[in-house]
Amino acid sequence: MVKAPFAAPDNGREWMWVEVTKWDDKEITGLLNNEPANIPTLHSGQIVKVKAADVFDYIRYDGKGNEEGNESGKLMAKQRPD
Repeated sequence: MVKAPFAAPDNGREWMWVEVTKWDDKEITGLLNNEPANIPTLHSGQIVKVKAADVFDYIRYDGKGNEEGNESGKLMAKQRPD
């Protein structure tokens, strides 16, 4: 999965996870893996396209239960009180 920005109606951005189904040189196609909070035209499971250059983070699963990446998740976990 990759984390990429999507334009919100308020001219902001909402960062969401996309499950990659196709990755070309400059464009990634996949399934939106979040339910957007601020973008009513998108929904979880929808096919979306993002620019590879816009990717902020990634998660790679190795099939044995191990995970690589998800740096933004690690940062968020550090900010949570115990």
